[in-house]
Amino acid sequence: MRRTTALHAAALAVGMGLAVPAAAQVNFDSYAISEPLSVSQIETLLGVATTQAIEGVSLGPGSTIFIVHLDANSDQTIAHIDMSDLDDPAVAFTKSAAQIAADLGAPYDTTPNFPILVSEFIWDPAANVIYFADSSIAGAELEYALLKLDVGSATQEVSEVLRSEDIFALNSHGTLSDGTIVANLEEEREDFFPGEEASVGLIDPDDPSYELIYDEGDFLAAGPAGADELPPESIAVDPTNDDVYVFCHDDKQLFVIRNIQDPAERELVWLDIEGWSFTVDIHGLSVDADSNVYGFDEESEALVIWTGASTGDLSAASTFAVSFDEIAEVLRGTGAPEFEPEEWRGIKARKINDTQAEVWLSSKDNNYGVVRVLFGDEPTSVNDWMMLD
Repeated sequence: MRRTTALHAAALAVGMGLAVPAAAQVNFDSYAISEPLSVSQIETLLGVATTQAIEGVSLGPGSTIFIVHLDANSDQTIAHIDMSDLDDPAVAFTKSAAQIAADLGAPYDTTPNFPILVSEFIWDPAANVIYFADSSIAGAELEYALLKLDVGSATQEVSEVLRSEDIFALNSHGTLSDGTIVANLEEEREDFFPGEEASVGLIDPDDPSYELIYDEGDFLAAGPAGADELPPESIAVDPTNDDVYVFCHDDKQLFVIRNIQDPAERELVWLDIEGWSFTVDIHGLSVDADSNVYGFDEESEALVIWTGASTGDLSAASTFAVSFDEIAEVLRGTGAPEFEPEEWRGIKARKINDTQAEVWLSSKDNNYGVVRVLFGDEPTSVNDWMMLD
């Protein structure tokens, strides 16, 4: 039997004067919840006895992920894990907080929560590095350091990208296609630097400095009437066009920054998505290669997805169907341990193929490991389960 591919079918339709069939779309009403890595599996892989929390998860090259593990002594470890075989995950490398301190030539203190690796971290595929922030081994008081871990090197060395009081409380960040880092300076900075507003800016990793682009006042000016406080909190970059999505807390509004690197074309746009304004309380953002925007909403205690970004349709369907309670029940059954929405960490989304997308989460709770929600069709092969077509 001859198989007709979608591309061949489209060519036939054009040749016959027929309408070209629409591209396949992910069905977000269909999903499967799983726990690819349980806490016990992670402990076995890392050779640790106890887990206090999985503090972050990020997608890596191929079928790999990164996690931040916190043990009972509050020691943190970054682990790179190969998930290509779900029955036999393997550790590619680990990097402990003590090793990170040694790479930086900084002293390591074994007191609890030292150093503090901020759980929001990202892998930049162009440079093959992880960017993350540190709040304690940076040196001077009230300074954060933006760090990078060289994934491709033999030693996975960590080095400093930028240390400055201007990046105190770096809350969220992403990378543009040319490697420029988009950073959000968290609102708590105002407690230590009166008069300074939370902001979004750019950092060039080759010539590090922080260039402020928009502060909280700009978001208030572009936002809805009646908003009094709009500190930017979460950032995600669209991998298809470098649009930067920013969620502002307190008065709960979502914005997009277009052409962020071009002062002449740069635009800050408030997204008045139907049912979201002053209501949806997003903690953590991610965008896939179809420009679908994902977050977890503390208000409804569920995943939320806006599917209208590619067309600008502010009334496009969103889903709150995947609740935290449902995730817990699927993974642990009736009476499963509950956790507060703010305990979720590291939401990362990715398009797998034309009909599949995935979201990865970790919980700052030792009852759960790394959670994956697969939207759309079920995978046909274990070994292809994370790979883009």
